[in-house]
Amino acid sequence: MDYAVYKLEFTTALHIGNDSGSATLPSAEMTIHSDTLFSALCIESIQAGGKELLRELYNRVWSGELIFSDLFPYRNENYFLPKPILKDESLAGTRNIKEHKAFKRLKYISASSMADYLAFLRGRGEFDVITAGEMLEGMSVSEVRNWVSIKGQNEPQPYHVGCLKFNRDSGLYLIVAYQREDDVSLVTRLLEALSLSGIGGKRSAGLGKFNIDDPIYLDAPYSDGLEALADLLKNKGGAWQMLLNTALPRDEELDQACDGGSYTLVRRGGFVQSDRYYPHQVKKRLIYAFAPGSCFKVPFAGDIYDVSHEGGHPVYRCLKPMFMEVII
Repeated sequence: MDYAVYKLEFTTALHIGNDSGSATLPSAEMTIHSDTLFSALCIESIQAGGKELLRELYNRVWSGELIFSDLFPYRNENYFLPKPILKDESLAGTRNIKEHKAFKRLKYISASSMADYLAFLRGRGEFDVITAGEMLEGMSVSEVRNWVSIKGQNEPQPYHVGCLKFNRDSGLYLIVAYQREDDVSLVTRLLEALSLSGIGGKRSAGLGKFNIDDPIYLDAPYSDGLEALADLLKNKGGAWQMLLNTALPRDEELDQACDGGSYTLVRRGGFVQSDRYYPHQVKKRLIYAFAPGSCFKVPFAGDIYDVSHEGGHPVYRCLKPMFMEVII
C-alpha cells in the first residue's frame, strides 16, 4: 500500500461529541473517527453520483484497496499520532509524580518523537514528556454555544453545543492508504464536496466546514514531520500492530486478535443522517470497537457493518483497520 495525507484547515467551529453516549452535545472532542468520516463520504458519494458511486466507494474500502485513518491533530509540520496503548513498564518507580501523571495524560505523540518514545519504553534513552505535552497546548479553543430549539416544540427549548475552534496553524489530518492513483482521485473528489457541506454535528448551523489542499504523497515527503510519519508507516518487523483508526475484527477474528492484545474500546452510536431511511431521525445500532492506539500481536481484516434496524436502506459503519507496526 502507498500513503497520502490530507490536511483539513477548519474555517468554522467543529462539533464532535464524546464517545460515552451521555451529554454528547455539550462536549467537544478534537479528533474524528474513521467510521464517521466514511459515513460522511458515503452521503457525499450518493449526492455526487448516486448508488453507483456509493457502490464504488464501498467496494474499494471493503476490499482493502482504500483505508482511512482517524483524523488526528496537526500543528504546522508536526503530525500527531495516538499514544500506543501498551504497558509502560519503564514508568514504574522511575519518575517523579509530575512526570508520571504527564505520561498518563498524554494522548498524542508527534510522529517525529514516536521513535524516541518507543525506545524509552524499551528502557533505552529518555523522553521529555513535559515538552511532548506542551506541543499539544493551545492548538484549539473550546467553547459552549447556547442555541434554542423551536421545531416541534410548544415552547422554545434552549440547549448547549460544545464547539472547537482550531488556531490558524492547526487542524486535523487524514492518512489514506491506497493501491491505485484513481483511489486518491475518488477520495479527493469526495473530500472537496464534504468540505462545503461540513463534517461532524450541527452542519445545518454552519459547523464543520474546512479548506483542503491537494493530497501529500508520502513517497516523497516534503518536511521532517512528514518524513517521520512516512518512516513509521513503512516500518517492518515490529512485534506489535498499532491501530491508526477505529476498527473491529469479524467474529471469527475476535479471539485471536484479543489474545495478548492491549486495547481500549469506544462506543459507536449516533443517528442516521438520511431522510430516506425513516420518516424521523432514528439511532443507529450500537456497536463497540477498538480505539486508535490499540495494539495487537496478530492483525485482523475487520469489516463494514450494517448498523441499520428496519429502515429504508442499509447504514454502513466502516471498521476496517489501518495498522502501523510498532517496534518495541
